[in-house]
Amino acid sequence: MITFQLQSNGGVPFIDDAPALALRVTDDRGGEYPIQPAGATGEGARNAWQWRLAYRCTPALDAHACALQLEMPTSPGLALMQRGDDSSPPAS
Repeated sequence: MITFQLQSNGGVPFIDDAPALALRVTDDRGGEYPIQPAGATGEGARNAWQWRLAYRCTPALDAHACALQLEMPTSPGLALMQRGDDSSPPAS
């Protein structure tokens, strides 16, 4: 299970539907683990809000794997959430 919390304290308006994150999960042995949404809750109004997201990975982790790598490509919406309402580049 992988969980995330996204929040805004200004600059990004509340969205009615849970954000969908594009994630890629791989292990150090070359295994790939597709993800499925496992739940989401959100609250807030206008520019102050938060979402809690959960994703489930399948199949089970390779017993011989030592490390997982999580990749999340930057999308315009995610970059906007990271940046807020100023013009600085997204945090890395």
